[in-house]
Amino acid sequence: MTVAVTRTDERVLVQVRNGVPPVLPAAVTGLTGREREALVMLREGRSNPEVGRRLGIGVGAVKSHVGSIPEKTGCGSRVLAAVLAHQAGLMG
Repeated sequence: MTVAVTRTDERVLVQVRNGVPPVLPAAVTGLTGREREALVMLREGRSNPEVGRRLGIGVGAVKSHVGSIPEKTGCGSRVLAAVLAHQAGLMG
């Protein structure tokens, strides 16, 4: 599997390696309430079915919310979005 790495990804990874909390991208404030809730759960390492159960929504809806997070945050993957959320201190 090939994963595209964006500039945001590189910046976040460098900051994580250096122990510097990254500045939360402005795009995170543009997430919907559900996307933000899902992002916090991604930060906790939860799977799509777990997120769905906790939010009381179907897996398809979770996939839609989770799928939009990397694009809106500027991260190239859900994993890096979760790292960004962790470093920014987003908690449920």
